Amino acid sequence: MLSAWLDNNPEMAAVLIALSGLVLAVILARVAERVLLRLETLLRRRAGGRIEQVDLGALRRILRHLVYYGTLLVFLLLALQTLGISVVTEWLALPLQYVPQLILGGLIILSGYLLAALA
Repeated sequence: MLSAWLDNNPEMAAVLIALSGLVLAVILARVAERVLLRLETLLRRRAGGRIEQVDLGALRRILRHLVYYGTLLVFLLLALQTLGISVVTEWLALPLQYVPQLILGGLIILSGYLLAALA
């Protein structure tokens, strides 16, 4: 019954997808920040004074925002696909092809930076 109603009203399905993406983005951003806080605590305990010169708070905020806006973007693309707006989804899908390489490159740079600070 619900799926038939959502099939007849794709606008409502898109709104539900967007709202669930918003809720999930907030949850994932908080989880990411907690994980990064624990990582920062571990690094500060292990490295002592060597890690004090590194501003991990700014890095934590940047990564939290990346998780938040990345989740929102994925769910908004799903909502647009539900509405059948193919032009926008195709246009936004082109730059998103490079996101995995960017994330992997960022993690490699971050790990190298943190290892250099520890050494």
